[in-house]
Amino acid sequence: MKTFKISCWLILLSFSQILAANFKAVGIYDQQEWGNFRITAVDIYHGSYFHHTEYTTVAEFQMIEDYWGNHPNDEPFVFIYQFDLPEAAVVMGAAVRLEGAWHTAHTQDLLTAEGLFDSTAINRPRCLLRQFVYRNSDGSNSYQRYQMQVSPTWYGTPFSISITFLIKNTLELYHERSPLSTYGFPPFYDVSAMNYYFLDTDEPETQPVLEHSYKTFPFYKTQNGWWKSSFMGIDIGNYYSLWGMTWLKSRQSQPKLYLFQDGNDSYYLLSAIPPMQPLERTLKKIMLLYDVSYATDGDRDFILDSFQDVVQLGYSEYDSINVLLMNDLAPRFLRPRFVSASAANLKALFAEMRGQPVPQLQATVQLLREAVDQFNSLQTSGEIWLLTTAERDANPVAKANDIIALTAGKLKKDVVIKILACGGRYSGDYYKLNGVYYYGNDYLYENLARLTQGAVLRPNSVATYHLKLALADLLSPALDLMEVDLTPPGGYSLGRYNFDLSRTHYPVYYPFIEIGRAVGGLPFTADFYGDAGGKWFHKQLQITSSASSPQLKRIKTLWHAQHVKELLLQPQSWNLIGEIGRIGKENHFVTPYSALVIPSEAGYAGFMRLEEGDTLTLAKAGPVLPDQFNIRAYPNPFNARLQIVVHLNPAASEQQVIITVYDLLGRQVRTWRQIVPAQESRLRLFWDGGDDKGETAGSGVYFVCVQRDHQRQIAKITCLK
Repeated sequence: MKTFKISCWLILLSFSQILAANFKAVGIYDQQEWGNFRITAVDIYHGSYFHHTEYTTVAEFQMIEDYWGNHPNDEPFVFIYQFDLPEAAVVMGAAVRLEGAWHTAHTQDLLTAEGLFDSTAINRPRCLLRQFVYRNSDGSNSYQRYQMQVSPTWYGTPFSISITFLIKNTLELYHERSPLSTYGFPPFYDVSAMNYYFLDTDEPETQPVLEHSYKTFPFYKTQNGWWKSSFMGIDIGNYYSLWGMTWLKSRQSQPKLYLFQDGNDSYYLLSAIPPMQPLERTLKKIMLLYDVSYATDGDRDFILDSFQDVVQLGYSEYDSINVLLMNDLAPRFLRPRFVSASAANLKALFAEMRGQPVPQLQATVQLLREAVDQFNSLQTSGEIWLLTTAERDANPVAKANDIIALTAGKLKKDVVIKILACGGRYSGDYYKLNGVYYYGNDYLYENLARLTQGAVLRPNSVATYHLKLALADLLSPALDLMEVDLTPPGGYSLGRYNFDLSRTHYPVYYPFIEIGRAVGGLPFTADFYGDAGGKWFHKQLQITSSASSPQLKRIKTLWHAQHVKELLLQPQSWNLIGEIGRIGKENHFVTPYSALVIPSEAGYAGFMRLEEGDTLTLAKAGPVLPDQFNIRAYPNPFNARLQIVVHLNPAASEQQVIITVYDLLGRQVRTWRQIVPAQESRLRLFWDGGDDKGETAGSGVYFVCVQRDHQRQIAKITCLK
C-alpha cells in the first residue's frame, strides 16, 4: 500500500494543480491535526446518458502512522477533504461508510445543514458536503471547490466516501469523451487498486477506451452489463496531465427530443444536427493542394485518414473539387477540370493522391501560385485547401511577404485559403515581429489565411482524439450563430440553455444540444436559425414523438443547476440566497447555499429525531450583523475558568444581552441574562465549566451564543478537564 504524506506534498508540489485536492483529520477534543493516510481502494462507476456522464466514485481511507512511526491518539477525528471539480459538474449525492455501515446524505439549505452537522453527537455518523463560492485570480470560475467533513473517524479504522456528480461529455466527430480529473475526487494518483466501471445507456455494447500515452487497459463485460477494467491509480494520470475515457457513438441523423413531465411543466432535452441540405447553403468549389512528405508532425496516415473521413462526410455531389500536386517537378491536376464531390469521385481522387510518389522537395509555393492562376483564369470564387509539411519558406520575412503578394495579393475573386500544416515547425531559425516569435512557416500561413478570411490548423496543436472535429471546424459546411426555438402547442419554452455555450459554429454533422423548461406537450415545433456561408438559414421541423429513458429526471436537475449558475452572477441578496438554497434542496444538488448532510433532511441528528428544545436555532433570529458586536473567549481550550468578553456598539438606553452555552447535542448548559447600561461598550463574565444546576459539564466542545435583540453571534470553545 502507498502512503500520502500531505505535509511533504505541500512543499514538493506547491506549484502543481494537485493541491486542489487535499485532506486532513482534526481531533474533535484536542484539535490535533493528522495528514498521513492510505487510500486502499477506489471504485468508479461511469454511466453516460444525454451526452452527460454520471460519476459515482467510492474511495476507502485510513489514517496511518507517519514516516517516523508516530501516530495520532485514539480520540475521534473529523476528516476534512477539499477538492475541485470542473465548473460544469453538478454534485447530486454523497454517502459515507463508518464502522461497516453506509449512511446517505440528503440536501438541505446551508445553514440548516451546518446546524444539523454541528449539533449531532460526536459518536454518531456525521457528514457535510459544501461548495465554496470560488473564483480564480482573474475572476473566472473554471473549477468549483468543495469541502467534505466526515466524523467520527479513528486511527487505524478504515472509512469510505462516495460522491456522485454529473458533468457534460466532450463531443467529437464519432466519439464522446469524459475527462478523468486527477485533482478532483477521488485522488487517482498513488492509489493501490482501482476498478473502473462504464456503461453507455444509449449504446450498451459500446466498449470504452482509457486514453493513456504508454499503456492500454482492457475492459471486459460483467454479468450486469457494465464494462470493467482494473489498474493502479498512478497508471492513469500524473501530477501534470489529465487523461480521459472515450467511446464510440453512432452519428445521429434525426433530431431527438426527450421530455420529462413535472406537474404543469415539462423539461426537455433536444439533440439535433443542423437540418441543412446541400442546396440550402453556398456550394463549394475546392482546389486541394497536396504537398505532404514523410516529415509530418504526428502519424502521417492517421492525419490523412482523418482528413479524408471529414471531407467525405461533409460534401455532396453538388460541390466540386480537384487536386493539384507535384509530378516530375511540375504542378499537375489530377482531373482536367473540377469534378463533382460525390462519394465515388472523392474516394477515387484521394486514392490517386495518396498513390503518388511522396515528394522529397517541398513545392508549396509553386502549388499556391498555380492554384491562384487557375481561379483567376476561370474567373470564379472558391476555396484553396493546402495540405503541406513545408516549413522553410518564410525566412526572411521579406521572402514570406513576396509569397503573400504573389498569391493572396493576386486573387481576382473571393478565394478562401485554408491550411492544414502537418509539418513540425522548423525550430532552427525564428524571428520576432511585434513581440511575437514565429517559427517555420507560421508567419506565412497566418497571413495567407488572414488576408483571405481562411484559417490554419496544425494537427500537433490539438489532441489526437480531437483532430477530426478540429478538421470539421476548419473544412466542413456549417451553420454559424445557430439558434433553435422550441414551441409546444398552446405553450411556451423558457430558461433554455445551450449544452456548449462556447460554440457558435456547427458543422453539418455536429449536434446542437439544448436543455430547457416548457409548458405544454407534443408535438414540438423547432425553428432552426443561422448563417450558412453568408446566407440566412431558417428551417422549421415538427417533432411528434419523444424518446424515453430511466434517467429523464436528471434533465430537471441539469436545468435547475444551470439556473442557479445564472442566479449566482447576480448581486447576492438575502432573498436570492434563500432562493438558491431552496432550489438546491428541492432538486437534490449542491450549491454555495445548499449542502449534502447526514443527518437527513427529515430533521434527524445522528438518526435520532431532534426535539424543538434541543436545537441551536430556538430564537427566530434575523440576519447576523457582525459589525454590531463580537465575542472573545479565552483561554481556548480552557480548564478551570473561561473569560467571555462581548464588545458592543454603545446604545442610547440600557439593553439586555442573553449569553447561552450549548453542548454538541444542542442542549442548554448555562444561561446568563445581562443588562448592559446605556453607552456601555463591553460586557465581561466568567464560566467555570458548570451548568445551571452547579454540576460540572465535563470535557468537550461547546458553543457560546450571544444574542442582543435580533442579532446573534456564536463562538466555539473546548473544555479540557
